[in-house]
Amino acid sequence: MTVRTAKRKTGKIDWNKEGDLPYTQVPAFKSAYDCYKECQKRLRNVPADTKGVARDIKAKLMRIIVCIAHARLGIRTLESLREAVDLAIETQVTIRVLKDTHAISVKDMAFISEYSDSLARQMIGWSQSEERKNQDRNPQQARHPDVKGQDRQEQGMDRPGQGREWQEPRLFPEFP
Repeated sequence: MTVRTAKRKTGKIDWNKEGDLPYTQVPAFKSAYDCYKECQKRLRNVPADTKGVARDIKAKLMRIIVCIAHARLGIRTLESLREAVDLAIETQVTIRVLKDTHAISVKDMAFISEYSDSLARQMIGWSQSEERKNQDRNPQQARHPDVKGQDRQEQGMDRPGQGREWQEPRLFPEFP
């Protein structure tokens, strides 16, 4: 079989030989998908008054899957991962609430929680890794967020004798 490509805003996306997109091979995607399938199976018989909550859990898991796909394809990577982490934590809390209100059994909660805990850990680790990569790419912005894109070395502020002289910052500039 040949490798097919698809055009996106970010460029070419290479499909693997089975025809799957590249984000389907990510462990976080597989965990999110397994968690979604488990929720489909375990939340089928919830009482009528909590059906909406069960639907919200499934919708959050589907949104996590979409965020993972965006992050893997390079579309707003850091924002997508942060959103996925928030949704994973919300899902864990909501599952706990369903169990505390006796909408699902302890056994069902245990099965779903196993998948959701794994998913949350993977998403937190991936987002922390991306944040470290982002800091490595932009070290000045990471250390000095108040400096708006200006490099301190270009201004000569960190090397006395070159460029402008370095001055000790003052708390009250109007007093000498």
